[in-house]
Amino acid sequence: MDLNAAHSTRARALEAEADQAAGRGDAGAARRLLEQAVAIDANRSEAWLKLAAMCRAASDLQAALAAVSGALRVEPLGFVPLMVKASLLDAVGRGDEAGEHYGYALAQIPEQVPAHLEPMVAHARQRHETHVAAAAQRLAAAADAAGEARSPVSRAMSCARLGLTIPSPPISIIQASASANSTIVRTSRGWRRSKRRRTRRGRISSG
Repeated sequence: MDLNAAHSTRARALEAEADQAAGRGDAGAARRLLEQAVAIDANRSEAWLKLAAMCRAASDLQAALAAVSGALRVEPLGFVPLMVKASLLDAVGRGDEAGEHYGYALAQIPEQVPAHLEPMVAHARQRHETHVAAAAQRLAAAADAAGEARSPVSRAMSCARLGLTIPSPPISIIQASASANSTIVRTSRGWRRSKRRRTRRGRISSG
């Protein structure tokens, strides 16, 4: 047996002992065993997730976040690690980051969601929708504060980036905008015609 295989076998044995400790209600022993397991073999996402769960059970949320980050190093697009990280970010008061990570997790949702995860998925959808709506409000408030005159098209583009829809502008606004544009075009054409007439008169005078 080569060294890597020996390490993997030892890590799995420690993980099995941790499962037994957790089954006895000894979360502290389970955590210590899992810490040893991931130190020996850091390439098992499941071991990192178990460690995150034991840290969370001990109310050590920062350690739980560090553990789930280990799982994401192994499985960057893993649905469960992303969901767990989002939940932990919520628990430590980092709501905006949590909302983003719920979105990342939902983008990786499997076709068949296990029944025990359905409530978590429903919560993730609600949190992500709230996050997107809040981001849209902040965007609009920032634009207003800057005194930016935003056209319906620019608002629609901004909302599209956030996955939102906005109501169409009133017809009166569209008509007013079209009328203003028409006036500008007519004025511009009149100025060009006047300029051409002055140019022709100048050529005749010089001739």
